Amino acid sequence: MARPARSNIASVILRVLPRETALHRAWAGSKLLALTVLTITAVVFPTWTSLGLLCVVAVAGFLVARATASAIPRFPGAVWIVLAVTALLAWAGGGLSAFVISIALTVVLTLLAAIAAWTTPLADLAPAVAVLWSPLRRIGVPVNEWSLTTALAVRAVPLFFDELRVLVAARRLRGGERVRGVRAAWGALADVLTAVLAATQRRATEFGRSMTLRGGVPQVAIRRPTLTRGDVVLLIIAFGASAVIIAAGILGL
Repeated sequence: MARPARSNIASVILRVLPRETALHRAWAGSKLLALTVLTITAVVFPTWTSLGLLCVVAVAGFLVARATASAIPRFPGAVWIVLAVTALLAWAGGGLSAFVISIALTVVLTLLAAIAAWTTPLADLAPAVAVLWSPLRRIGVPVNEWSLTTALAVRAVPLFFDELRVLVAARRLRGGERVRGVRAAWGALADVLTAVLAATQRRATEFGRSMTLRGGVPQVAIRRPTLTRGDVVLLIIAFGASAVIIAAGILGL
């Protein structure tokens, strides 16, 4: 049987899997809250115990979401080369264990974030963020603007990858031969970054004009969510795993 080909990052990021699972039916705010709690506890207590628990949670979420290997993005070879060189330097400096834990936690947390993205439509993000941040209105925090900014930033991520891919392809067509030498590589990187900044500014201007033509900053509706059994189970697992991580970190396990 042929092994399924893995898609690149630009084609799979923030794309909802066409499934009907408990994670798909769960409220977006529950997934955001669970992801936030697990991320904070893993960052505060980066231990092998926390890594093991997060791996179990990530595998369980991957199976519940009924994701496949083709949904996992394919990273370029340069990433693996940089990781190998960094691991060699960490081993030489005596910090290989800390390096492995940090990289593994980053991978697992990224997988958890990807599972949340694969099971959450982008349209559900802004209302969920508005509900989670609604208590901050009492101290004058502009919750509506923050929620809308978060939603627009997430929506712009695929556009950024597409724009970057187009810019790199256009430079290759104009440049002809491959870049040789360190100085030429830095020059090519500077050219690409300059083009990316210009494209980002153009996209931001288009977003602003579009919002102005539609009447300014829209009001994000705050509706009280209806939690299902899946939301309760998800939050229990997230807070339970976080409690175990905190206890293990305090006890030095």
